[in-house]
Amino acid sequence: MDCIFCNILAGRIPASFVYWDHQIAAFMDVRPVNAGHVLVAPATHAVGMEDLKEEDGMAMFSIGKRIARALRKSGCGAKA
Repeated sequence: MDCIFCNILAGRIPASFVYWDHQIAAFMDVRPVNAGHVLVAPATHAVGMEDLKEEDGMAMFSIGKRIARALRKSGCGAKA
C-alpha cells in the first residue's frame, strides 16, 4: 500500500509513537514545523475525513486533545 500512515502503522517506516490502540495511533512528526508536533491517525486506512468512521474521528479528536494537554504541561515548547 502506498499510504504513508499505513506504512508507519505496519512498521515499514520507523516512528516514535506516543499513543497507540486498536483505533488510533499518534506519533511524532519526523520533520516538525513546531516543537512537539504529533500526528494523530486512525489505525485503519481512510483516504479523507469523509471516509473515517464517525467513532474513529471522535476518538482521534479526544486523543489529540489529551496529547495537546500533555504537551503543553511538558514544557517542551509545543504550541498545542
